[in-house]
Amino acid sequence: MESSSIPKVIRIVYDQVARPRLELKPWGLLIILPQGYNEKYAYQLIKKHEKWIKEKYAILSKALELAKKVEIVNRSLKEFKQTIKQLVNEYSKELGVKVNRIYIRDMNTKWASCSPKGNISINKIAKFLPEDLLKYIIYHEMCHLLEKRHNTKFWSLIAKKLPNYQELELKLLAYLIKLKYMNTFSNKN
Repeated sequence: MESSSIPKVIRIVYDQVARPRLELKPWGLLIILPQGYNEKYAYQLIKKHEKWIKEKYAILSKALELAKKVEIVNRSLKEFKQTIKQLVNEYSKELGVKVNRIYIRDMNTKWASCSPKGNISINKIAKFLPEDLLKYIIYHEMCHLLEKRHNTKFWSLIAKKLPNYQELELKLLAYLIKLKYMNTFSNKN
């Protein structure tokens, strides 16, 4: 794949959304338009956001290659929960924050999330990740207890502990591709 190109597959869908949205997927570019928008608008969006699309597509291309090489970790749900609990305890002390509850659930597009009430939800497929990525996910979400948005302050907080966070983000994308799009595990796990 050429890293400075735009995906060859472009799919336009109409949905009940307030604003148009661009999403890069392993198969190409998805353009979600509000009902009533003209299809020509999708191509205006591509032109307007061409630089962003090329940058993100280059990252996606790297992740697709990396996905072929990453190793799936086979840990039990019990081991997964214990690891998460240990990491939450460790980072609670380090960051001076308190997590209310931890949930493990099916999540379509995220590895994890943090609610304003201090609840952390973790995607159940994260149990297949290596420990360095689990540490990153938990630390990332717990940093949201100090800074809600992905702004400069948030990324500075992340970088203090994990200066290689961009590399970790790329690995997470590679694992997401492998686990969700390459059918490397059964949903029964």
